[in-house]
Amino acid sequence: YGQTGAEMKSQGYSIALDAGQSLVARAAREGQVNTVEDVRADSNWLPNPLLPDTRSEMAVPVKLGDEVVGVLDMQSERVGGLSQDDEVAFKALANQVAVALTNARLFEETTQSREEAQIAKENAEQAKEEAIHAREETEIANKTLEAQIWQTTGQAQLNDKVRGEQDIP
Repeated sequence: YGQTGAEMKSQGYSIALDAGQSLVARAAREGQVNTVEDVRADSNWLPNPLLPDTRSEMAVPVKLGDEVVGVLDMQSERVGGLSQDDEVAFKALANQVAVALTNARLFEETTQSREEAQIAKENAEQAKEEAIHAREETEIANKTLEAQIWQTTGQAQLNDKVRGEQDIP
């Protein structure tokens, strides 16, 4: 983006979508290319003090489907300096930027989905381990209870036997 672009970026330069005096804002709102052959003769032109030699300008929307996600803005130091061929080339570039943005979004979504699936897998493995441990503890508890029941039953039978022998004259 060159020195001027770097300076605009460092200043946080932006144009509000509702700015009436801006080709970029109008291109974003309308989703159409806006070209001005002589910016000094156009009342809708918004001058940029970092680009004082601008004489013509073209704003090309970057669209994902029907959604405008950005605008490519070109200036020329000559009146009528941006041609129909430039518009065709910049539209193609805007389409390539849109495809790159789509791919980046899809990559991010895929990465996030993969991370979520990995977390779900780890949670499922942990739950499985906890279930196995709980089953093992339940089996131990059942065996302990079974032994206690047998001991209690055996003791009761022994007590009955002892009581029965005591009743004999």
